Amino acid sequence: MQSSGTLGRIKTPPLPLQEDEHGVLRVQGTRIPLETVLFAFQQGETPEQIVQDFPALRLEDVYTILAYYLSNKDILNAYLRRVKQEIVENEPLFVSPHEKRSLRRRLLRRRRQQTDQIKLTEE
Repeated sequence: MQSSGTLGRIKTPPLPLQEDEHGVLRVQGTRIPLETVLFAFQQGETPEQIVQDFPALRLEDVYTILAYYLSNKDILNAYLRRVKQEIVENEPLFVSPHEKRSLRRRLLRRRRQQTDQIKLTEE
């Protein structure tokens, strides 16, 4: 049986990351740091939830990043440890992306509750 060569024509997408002038890895075309995506994933969020939380991200980029992470955990976990250490050292000056997202969720939940209460009192 002759091979059609399909596998040879399949191209893997490039890793959509860029390093900024401070050495921070960001999702290409956004200001969102890599650790934001990875921390969210480690907290159990799906790629779809991550994109919903960060609309500047493209779903295919998040999947590509997570596939790379799953294949290269040692490298990226070392990067995350370095980032976490920098956060600890600069804690008074810096709020982690995960904390910002958590705060955003709490504020959105509170807004929904207030909106629901307003609707109930109007009825």
